[in-house]
Amino acid sequence: MKRRVDPPLDTSKVWAATVLQPFPFSVLELDGLRRALSHILPLALPLGSATFAQLADDDEIAAAGFAPNSPAESIVSLTTAFMGSSAEMDESGKLLESAWDQAFCNLWMKLLKLAGITTVEFNRSIVMDSLDGSTRADPMLWSGNRLCAKFEERRQFLQDAQEKLEEKVVNLEPRFYGPVPWIIGVALAGQEMAAWAMIRGSKMQSQVLVGPLKLTSMRDKFTCLRFSINLLRVALTLKDVVSSSFVDRPRPFRTLPPAFYGAADQIERTLWLDNGMAIKEICPWTLHVSEGFTTMEFVRKAYGLQAEGIVPGEPMLMRDRYRVTMKAVECEPPVCTEAELLSAVLWILRGLEKLHEAGLVHRDVRWENVARSGGGYVLIDLETVWEAGDEPECSLLVWGEETLVGDKYTEQSDLYLVGKMMYVVEKLSPATQEFQSRLLGYEFASARTAIENLIALQN
Repeated sequence: MKRRVDPPLDTSKVWAATVLQPFPFSVLELDGLRRALSHILPLALPLGSATFAQLADDDEIAAAGFAPNSPAESIVSLTTAFMGSSAEMDESGKLLESAWDQAFCNLWMKLLKLAGITTVEFNRSIVMDSLDGSTRADPMLWSGNRLCAKFEERRQFLQDAQEKLEEKVVNLEPRFYGPVPWIIGVALAGQEMAAWAMIRGSKMQSQVLVGPLKLTSMRDKFTCLRFSINLLRVALTLKDVVSSSFVDRPRPFRTLPPAFYGAADQIERTLWLDNGMAIKEICPWTLHVSEGFTTMEFVRKAYGLQAEGIVPGEPMLMRDRYRVTMKAVECEPPVCTEAELLSAVLWILRGLEKLHEAGLVHRDVRWENVARSGGGYVLIDLETVWEAGDEPECSLLVWGEETLVGDKYTEQSDLYLVGKMMYVVEKLSPATQEFQSRLLGYEFASARTAIENLIALQN
């Protein structure tokens, strides 16, 4: 009888929890920040044995930072793939391999998940490069809803990337930094990588933190991995610096990574930002329609209203790929006080009034689908509009048991969702609480009636 051999225990969770510790010193000043980013990791990086053997022959100093045959299997695959990548280039000087993703994006998401860390978040916004019309990722690292690092990928030269980063982050309002005086800018240009400290509101040149590193050098690759993980640790260190009063503030960059939804998660939604315009795509559109989210007729009607409170757009359909180009909108509205709440609700109701007059309902009314535009607010994400009073074929996450009226989605259903949005402000005056209760109780016959009551309340 053969003895059963259990597979080795994967210690990735222990590794991540041990390494991802805040620094015991301040990282607010540049000296502390540099010290943190070059800090020796608490544990050696796990690495596959074959790659380690090659590394030991090429560079003993870099090899000293790795541990071969490590049981931290979930991490080994990422570090090994990055250290073994060839960093090949195409004719235009762009990397062919996904080395960047392995060293930052995939590694970060894996480590945060393994360590169960929720105070630090990593997002990837998809943007369109105006130089050649191509699309690329624009990663961002957040701690307590404050931007810690912004990236530029696949620029031709590091100087170009640095200038683009400075343009984006140096003039951000103080509320997007909180008490932290800098944002780290990280760039990949060709086979080189570098990072700078972008100082808030300062005209001084950005301060080099690391690099340039060459992704063809094994020692520089090791430095890149160490910097990457220490950057996560800097974000963790900042969570105690960023006060709770800043956490719920809006973000300076509105991000929407690719999302999959539908009955079998086969519908893909993406968003590009191009020269101040927002471009959304949904594919396959026929599946979006067949599952009851909307139709092209309804969408064109909604975007074409050109009304207050509704974002204008130009929808089109090509080979089952839906695309809409919308005018520039700013980040989610910072609704913290009762006055801000009532102002935003008034704009939302104006948008709903126009939709309802056209015989349509929005069906996905929530703060994520409200944006600033000029001096007011607009409803966005019109790809769920439908005729009022129909029994829906789909069900949206924002709906609750009481959203439908007699199994149908009506104008009052939209108003009910507006009432739910008002919970964002905890302490409301009795008059405002009564207005909210009437929205939640389907007491307003129309959005126009709700607007009239809200105006009377504000006066």
